[in-house]
Amino acid sequence: NRLSNVRCLCTAVGGTEGVQEFYFPDEDEPVSSSLRSDMLLASLPAGTVRHMPVSVLTLDQLVAEEQLTRVSLVKLDTERTEHEVLAGALKTLARDRPEIICEVWPDADNQRQLEDILRPLDYHFFQLLPAGPAARTEIVGSALALNYLSTVRPGEIGL
Repeated sequence: NRLSNVRCLCTAVGGTEGVQEFYFPDEDEPVSSSLRSDMLLASLPAGTVRHMPVSVLTLDQLVAEEQLTRVSLVKLDTERTEHEVLAGALKTLARDRPEIICEVWPDADNQRQLEDILRPLDYHFFQLLPAGPAARTEIVGSALALNYLSTVRPGEIGL
């Protein structure tokens, strides 16, 4: 796409630095991958789920290593590990207060963890519905509307 400000990295992003198993279906199954195996194994035959060790960085590490002066948007779709990614981004979230678009699955059991990370930083929650963003006092996963926008500036962005 001739983008000069995009670089692909061969690493996963999580809550802590290290090496973790990365789970993905074989080539005959729909595309989905995660550092969590349970969601894949719940919907796919065990023989079709592969895994391999991958390097994992936190977003805070990535921001520091890349010497990013400001992060304005974080988009998360990590198949039920979004709370772990945000836990590894606390310095960046506190410093930059980026807008966050985050997938929230009802079966991920991570809604409270997401709130516990974002609420102390004064984030407001908006479920992204087909009719438009709807303000929410808490994060509740719904298979019909998976994504939430979290922002500290709801008035500035017209919400």
